[in-house]
Amino acid sequence: MAAATAVEASHAAEEAEKAGPLYDRRVAVEAFARSIAGGVLLEFDWAPTVNGLGGDGTSAGTATWDAQGGGFSTITLTNSVAEAWNHPNVVALVAHQVGHAITSKCYGDIVTPELAADDEAWATAWAIGMGHTADGNGESNYGRPSDELIELSKSCR
Repeated sequence: MAAATAVEASHAAEEAEKAGPLYDRRVAVEAFARSIAGGVLLEFDWAPTVNGLGGDGTSAGTATWDAQGGGFSTITLTNSVAEAWNHPNVVALVAHQVGHAITSKCYGDIVTPELAADDEAWATAWAIGMGHTADGNGESNYGRPSDELIELSKSCR
């Protein structure tokens, strides 16, 4: 009973965090991310800024992942992601964060510890492999990953 109550409280807190004028857009962003996450369980946090970005037309995100239990990830996104949702750069940014998250699904089989250490290259390759070539995919920040890595990322869906 205590566990069920804790889950309900957590869910209520997450819904309250998403509440407000951006609610529908946040739900759309989360639905998109889950639709490409290959079954990895995703949790979302929303914030005005992430890594110092989020205002003045900027957007940002982070992702943590855990390979236990089939994969789990928490993705944190700026409110500006919801504000600009459907812009190709923002969609590519979300795909990049899901690229981090999906590491949990493919860790050990496809994503080796060495590859996981270069997580930005992996997430960028994964976003490109999913067809997201707009600026937010990570390429402008981290460089273009090798064609071999992009192809390898396609085997992690």
